[in-house]
Amino acid sequence: MKNIYLFFKYQKYQILILLIFVHIPYAVISRHLPAVPYMHYFFLIMLFLTKVLILNESHLKEKLRTRVQRDLSKENKKNPSRNEIFKRIQFILMAKNLTLLLAGTAVIIMAIYFQKF
Repeated sequence: MKNIYLFFKYQKYQILILLIFVHIPYAVISRHLPAVPYMHYFFLIMLFLTKVLILNESHLKEKLRTRVQRDLSKENKKNPSRNEIFKRIQFILMAKNLTLLLAGTAVIIMAIYFQKF
């Protein structure tokens, strides 16, 4: 249960951004412009490029370190160990990858639903 809470705590903005910039445009375009072929590939490539270019793991690890250290200090009321910080950062990175995977799966499901596949 704590993992689910942490997942949504750290991924709520990414889920919202993916919903606004990927899922809603894909649904609107699929519904109102049915003549666009292979559009789902464009959105899947957009998700892949987001992962590769924007969500670079080495860059994210440095950005997350201070935030994770502060959050763990608040949770445990003591200074976190390096191992705790490392595990939390790995969890956040895994959650970001899982969010992108679920977004891609949702695009494929919508493509099947709109009979574009």
